[in-house]
Amino acid sequence: MKSAGPQTTRSGCCFFVCPYIALAFGCLLVLFGAWHAHLYSRFTPVYMDITCKAEPAKVKSIRNRDGLTILLNSSTSCDNPNPYTVQMTSLQGNAYMGKDMIPVASVTDILRSTLPASGTGSIQTIVIVIVKPSGDMFGSLLGSISEGQVPIYMEDKMQLVIDTGFFNSKFSVKKEVHKHCGQNVQMLSHGGPKNGPLVCAGSFDQLIIPPVGEQQQDGQMHLSADSVGGKELEEGTRAKNIGLGLAMGIGFGVGSVLLLCSIVTLCCRYRARTQASDQAREVA
Repeated sequence: MKSAGPQTTRSGCCFFVCPYIALAFGCLLVLFGAWHAHLYSRFTPVYMDITCKAEPAKVKSIRNRDGLTILLNSSTSCDNPNPYTVQMTSLQGNAYMGKDMIPVASVTDILRSTLPASGTGSIQTIVIVIVKPSGDMFGSLLGSISEGQVPIYMEDKMQLVIDTGFFNSKFSVKKEVHKHCGQNVQMLSHGGPKNGPLVCAGSFDQLIIPPVGEQQQDGQMHLSADSVGGKELEEGTRAKNIGLGLAMGIGFGVGSVLLLCSIVTLCCRYRARTQASDQAREVA
């Protein structure tokens, strides 16, 4: 009598194990599709407005050596509702002083900041205003100082960077954002210089700077979808639809086929076993 060969043994083993393996892989693929369906819902829309609020700028120091030097430190807190981190990198801006907006300096340092996913981050800006002696400049500034308060205008240029992936697709945006802000500084006051509320707008012409002593306004800036760019968001939406749609198709499609085949195979096997048992019982 011949014994069963290795190939027959392997075939029998596969006949018993393969449906269960297909069932397990089918369940995993369906879960894979469900997870990417959750991501699709989470990333729709692909971009939501980031809301920022400028905190009052602080005059760190004033020095009168080789011209008037004013060190300002301002902070802007931003709420990022998007499910991915947003990087804010610095570009050079400008600073102006007095009602005639005399150029006096550049925004020297905007520290690189990260706005966490679905969280709040802070953007720190350091401005060094250096006023060099000049007849026209001091004529304008002395007029402002004599009135008690000097307006300082700051133009911050930042680059908003988004880089995230959707399965086999990427959504990447690099957009330059301009922030025009201003505040009044009272140079001659008891106890040192005092600064008023910092306000920001889309342009300097839209700025209405409140005087020193007025309460901080609850003004907010919105980095809207229009400011990020319609073309980039269309490409991001397309990348999301292709990447996550493909993942859902693989998960639900292939997973459902494997589940169906494994369940049908196991049901047929169970029915054949039941019939064989019934026939054996009848013969007995």
